[in-house]
Amino acid sequence: MITHLTTLKGIETQAGYYSKQFQTFHNDHACDVISLYCLSPPASGGQVRLASASKTYQDIVETRPDIIPILADSNWIHQTARQKPLYIRRPLLYQTDDGKPFFCFSRAALLEEFRTHRLEGLGLPPLTRTQREALDIVETVADKNSLEIGLQSGDLIFINNLAVLHGRREFEDNEIAKRHMLRLWVHNPERAWKLPNSIKVLRDCLYMDLPDIPGWFIFDPMDPDPTVLQEVTSDNGSCGTLGSSK
Repeated sequence: MITHLTTLKGIETQAGYYSKQFQTFHNDHACDVISLYCLSPPASGGQVRLASASKTYQDIVETRPDIIPILADSNWIHQTARQKPLYIRRPLLYQTDDGKPFFCFSRAALLEEFRTHRLEGLGLPPLTRTQREALDIVETVADKNSLEIGLQSGDLIFINNLAVLHGRREFEDNEIAKRHMLRLWVHNPERAWKLPNSIKVLRDCLYMDLPDIPGWFIFDPMDPDPTVLQEVTSDNGSCGTLGSSK
């Protein structure tokens, strides 16, 4: 699954991978590996932020152990990009079959501020104050242990999506330099982590052969100033967890 990541006009509220805004730490759904290829860097900013999920988990265990049960609770509301159902309930924190902790979440599917994904008028239950605090703690701890990579034209990186949380600095484009990345979600069945069934379903769903993937935007990626040409939507809820997360 290849996606062009560039600043895109024509979205009422720009957020996520089509905007210049700062991105908090998150995972790309439940995919195995994220590959990012830099076609063109921005004029300034845009560094990729990386943080070990295991280190983040261990630091939270040592400093705020009370947060762990909250993150592992199944009562988190994840919005599903206007599909039916409009949201699902699942944890943010999991363990593999052999005991490795990992996260699987995006604030864009959790917080009502992100109107690109969590649109007004859907009547989705808000997060509790405790859940918001837990989200902020994950962000703070991950940021403390993070490193940054500034990608240049021709650079290619691979990220273990479950072992590493990732985010992005805000950036600026100009007439000469405009950020344009290619993102590929990679799946290797032989080397993939053994996941609990509750999250394995999400991963399997990502790599299904679906003719219509709701919430995706059609535009000309070669246009130097791309605008949304058409928004693809569907009421098919068979893969409702595929709401965009970056």
